[in-house]
Amino acid sequence: MSECHPKSIIADHDDSILQVIAQVFPLSHHRFSMWQIKTKEREHLSPLSSDCKYEYEKCVYQSHTVGEFDAARDALLSKYSLRENSWLKKMYEKRENRVPLCLRRTFFAGIPIDGSLDAFFDPYLISQMPLEEFVVRYEQGLEQSRGNERKEDYNSFNLQAFLQTNEPMEEQCRRLYTLSVFKVFQRELLQSYSYLGAKIHEQGAISRYLIRKCSNENEKHIVTFCSSNLDVSCGCQMFESEGVLCRHALRLFQILDIRELPSRYLLHRWTRSAEYGTVRDSESGGSSHEIKARWSGVFVKLLPNM
Repeated sequence: MSECHPKSIIADHDDSILQVIAQVFPLSHHRFSMWQIKTKEREHLSPLSSDCKYEYEKCVYQSHTVGEFDAARDALLSKYSLRENSWLKKMYEKRENRVPLCLRRTFFAGIPIDGSLDAFFDPYLISQMPLEEFVVRYEQGLEQSRGNERKEDYNSFNLQAFLQTNEPMEEQCRRLYTLSVFKVFQRELLQSYSYLGAKIHEQGAISRYLIRKCSNENEKHIVTFCSSNLDVSCGCQMFESEGVLCRHALRLFQILDIRELPSRYLLHRWTRSAEYGTVRDSESGGSSHEIKARWSGVFVKLLPNM
């Protein structure tokens, strides 16, 4: 990590874990494991009515703004006489660690709120496994993961995704992004064409636009744009949490005739040359060919003898 704190950590809701993360990684954002939170919710909410559980789920997982969340929570506590419920009080105090609304502005590399790391360990680990066997199996799983990563790197340098638009930014991102991240960007770019945009406010260099889906009036987001430095920010906060610009921001760039992404929106970690310390365009010299040749050699060594 080059002595850098991780931006985020996904771990169980446990007082000891909370204290250790706060002490060792004070700059990291701790997100509770959703699997554990769901288990605790079933345990503590089981005595409540189905209507109460439904309203709780809607409040916690479907609120779009802080005001909406607080209003829904206050109505829930009053309606079902839950103001003295100690578990709900504790969970509210930890809302920054568990409520999707509060986590959207934190970078989690695209791991969804309900994401799980179980697939990483399968089929290597089982419950009640002795510790010494756990260590061996864990190393096997880790090596498999590293092998998959090497294959992904090889594919990024040797395979080329098919362009589906005439947008210069699509070609720009194809040159720079890894293959898997480019597919995420391409999906957002294609979806952007189904949105409309209109300016709703302007003050100096700052403008705000309402971006809404053509077929769904309820699906809309506010996108803020600064003309002096091409800074863009969307209410969905996909870039803040995943590091890839959302369809709403991309639609605004199309409206404003901005055809290439500003460099700040091309995260170094998602580029093909991220492991080599610098972001390089494949057309900017011979370095990309050197990297490609190096990975080709590594991949050949990984292949079994025929």
